[in-house]
Amino acid sequence: MRPSLLPLLLLMACSSATSDFAALRPGGFHYSAASATGQPLLTGRLQLDFADDSSFTGSWKIDWLPGADTSAPVGPQVGSGVLIGQRRGTTLLIQLNPTNADHNVALQAVPRGGGYSGTWEWSTFSGPRSSGRFVAAPE
Repeated sequence: MRPSLLPLLLLMACSSATSDFAALRPGGFHYSAASATGQPLLTGRLQLDFADDSSFTGSWKIDWLPGADTSAPVGPQVGSGVLIGQRRGTTLLIQLNPTNADHNVALQAVPRGGGYSGTWEWSTFSGPRSSGRFVAAPE
């Protein structure tokens, strides 16, 4: 590679990372989750606070949607807690129960309509137990 192209390539790489992070919005979001078959199950709130690097923290408070099947396997995403996450481009990888190695709900989200949408998965040491889809709409 010619030396004169190196500054241009570095500038392009930095601007791409900046635009990826710029697409991610911090703040409070209304959380709605459904089963893998689309049955509405949960409602609540997520708070996302981004750091200067690719990590972020936040909090969550989620409950059953009135009238939902409360026997549906959703794992430990009913209640409240602290979350942690990692940004990979414009994808967010979120752990709702980061202190639990054996009983965690993970969210994978992409920007959508000022908020986020994606999938949730409840996993234990034996592997995935259940999953579904969610939307986190801006408040």
